[in-house]
Amino acid sequence: MKLAGLLTCLLCFGLAAWAQQESDELRVNVKDLHYSTLAASARIQGDVVWEVSRAGQKLISGNALLAEASRASLATWSFPMSDHVYRVSFHFALVDGPIRRDTILIGDKFDRLFLRLFRAPTHRVVEYNACLSPPADPATSYTFEPSNYAIDVFITGSPHCSVN
Repeated sequence: MKLAGLLTCLLCFGLAAWAQQESDELRVNVKDLHYSTLAASARIQGDVVWEVSRAGQKLISGNALLAEASRASLATWSFPMSDHVYRVSFHFALVDGPIRRDTILIGDKFDRLFLRLFRAPTHRVVEYNACLSPPADPATSYTFEPSNYAIDVFITGSPHCSVN
């Protein structure tokens, strides 16, 4: 009976130690990476560059709002235990909605009468980006270049509309 308890204890400790071993392969998780709502509303785009090594993560360049989203994503990744320094670049880009054209009349009917007499335009065309309601689903992908230990992550989102 004592032997069975001892073997069970050793098996549990062995499984716990095996589960805590560092992985020898690169695991990238981008499915939970989303464009920050605040950054999209402020129309902030750009690149965030990190260096990841055995010593930890170091932010090289990038906007603070975008860096926070990329830092949260990096926390879910696993890197091989090696002396290599990985350069991870997050590329954030906003995709605008379709362009809409509206025709706006100039003045009231009386004003337009005089405009017609002088052969001046009585309307103007205004172009603007239409808001996507609801915003388009973000697209996220990545590439890995093993020769120089570079990982590029591409995140696209749509700007959020404040007023429809």
